[in-house]
Amino acid sequence: MAANFWTSSHCERWLLSEEKVKQSNSKDIQHFKSRKNVWTLRLYFVEYLHKLGRRLKFRQHVISTAVVFFKRFYVKWSFCDFDPRLIAPTLLFIAAKVEECAVNVSAITTACEALGQPNLTDALPWVYSKGAVLEAEYYALQVLHFDLIVFHPYRPLTQYIADIGMQDALQTAWSIVNDSYRTDLCLTTPPYLIAVAAIYMTCVFLDKDCRQWLNVLQIDTKQVIGVSRVLLALYDESATHTDDKHVNETTALLSKLNEIFPPTSSSSSASSSSSSSALPVFPLSILPEQTVKDLLDMQAAQSSSTSSTSTTTSSTTSSSSAASSTSSASQAIETKTDRDSHSHPQNNSAHSKSTNNSSSSNTNRSSNSQQGSSNSNRNHSRHNESSIPAIR
Repeated sequence: MAANFWTSSHCERWLLSEEKVKQSNSKDIQHFKSRKNVWTLRLYFVEYLHKLGRRLKFRQHVISTAVVFFKRFYVKWSFCDFDPRLIAPTLLFIAAKVEECAVNVSAITTACEALGQPNLTDALPWVYSKGAVLEAEYYALQVLHFDLIVFHPYRPLTQYIADIGMQDALQTAWSIVNDSYRTDLCLTTPPYLIAVAAIYMTCVFLDKDCRQWLNVLQIDTKQVIGVSRVLLALYDESATHTDDKHVNETTALLSKLNEIFPPTSSSSSASSSSSSSALPVFPLSILPEQTVKDLLDMQAAQSSSTSSTSTTTSSTTSSSSAASSTSSASQAIETKTDRDSHSHPQNNSAHSKSTNNSSSSNTNRSSNSQQGSSNSNRNHSRHNESSIPAIR
């Protein structure tokens, strides 16, 4: 793991602008009709990850890593491309490995089934198999570009609290940091700045002055206030939602997911408990470009290998045919020579020398043939001996 945030993949590739984050939801906005509905659905699955992580008794660090992976994934793709009901548990499965709290995939699916019981008010039915999770893990890693290093605000938060000497404010600031994962701050803001904003808001709540401490850190106060406003907007939005209204809106949005990913096709994949092949989850058209390129290259390599094998086979067949034709022609010439010598006895003396040469050539050819046959028999017997297992 990179020890320095500024040289890590988190800083170099996953600190995005607010405009890019907003543009990433254009396809979802068309399907779910408004940006607010998309935000509600994203918030639902963040809370779902928290419930799933607590049921598996994961540390907050693991849950937060899964949330970051989830937000990174759906910056690249939309809810219309990949089913978040499968991707969210898969990313928690990956986060547990990254944070060295790995669990078996059976534990993930069992927890998902428990959270999908019909007696729960916000139950999310689980229709996928263990094989589907393992299949989704591969594609999730491809989408994340295998950038699994995530820096969280928790470490700088504890360090800053120790420096400022406000241990009594740690719990409140920690809760604010946890709430920050319900926003897109983990995609747009460095972790240390989120920690500073959490301490700043805690000081405001507890009526404590921290301006001198901010001056010592030499941090732009406008940036801290900007992060604080995003968190306050989250609290205001959550306060305006009643429980019944929130559940009804979420249920309607989840029903639209069923239109994209029908439960019938998912159930057919769930019936094969451990098979991960031929799953109707990831069609080729929405695979990452590099994966499609690799698959096409592999197919081209197999085609060229097959064509070269057929060419070699045809050339070998042609060589055998040519050799047999040459042997037949040689035998025909020898037969004709013998017939001519018997039909013209007066030429026997003239042709005696050529006949002797021919017989000598035939003798040499016969001895070579016998020697080759002997070598072939010897190699064949040696091959048979090597194919027989030794008896001890």
